[in-house]
Amino acid sequence: MIKYIERKLPKIRCQINGNTLTVIDTVNLDNAFLMIVEYTKQQDYLKQNVIDKSNKISFNTCLEKSKYLTDNEIKKYKSKYLNTLISLQNKNYKIIPIIETLTYKNMVYIEDAFIFTICVKQNPIIRIIIENINPNRATIVFNIIRNNYFENVKKVFAFLNSDVINKRQELHNKSVDLSDIGTYYIVNHNDDSIHKWTFKLIKGML
Repeated sequence: MIKYIERKLPKIRCQINGNTLTVIDTVNLDNAFLMIVEYTKQQDYLKQNVIDKSNKISFNTCLEKSKYLTDNEIKKYKSKYLNTLISLQNKNYKIIPIIETLTYKNMVYIEDAFIFTICVKQNPIIRIIIENINPNRATIVFNIIRNNYFENVKKVFAFLNSDVINKRQELHNKSVDLSDIGTYYIVNHNDDSIHKWTFKLIKGML
């Protein structure tokens, strides 16, 4: 993670005169400070959610919880992404609360997430959306065949709870072969408006 943040930090131009170092590029310096602060917050969040690998929750348990899950329980996270997905959710399917396992070299962390389902009657493709409550996590989108819905959702769940190292980064890099489930893509949380983010989720479905 340290190497990752080092690669992301902007280069800062400085001038050395004797024993005095003067920062010329103050804009990039400010950006670097902001990135380090955000990284620190992220590490604090992860430390609070460190778990033992044996504590993983089962898919059947998540399905059972989905029967009693209410929209208000999701809205409590005050996420514009989650709230939008609630409105897009197909009412013939349940929103499934899951635990996403983030596996690094020597540590395993958990974060709450939800599986949403977007589909229209005439389209044989169903879109499964994985949205983490952590706003720093990108949205993961799977296109699956309607007839194999539960089988493929279970496979997605299994992958999200697997011991694959840096699985989100692997997804970003398209380094994971999940062709037995369907196609997938990532929609980042960035400065784009919620409308642009939403369009990327529903594009090609209507």
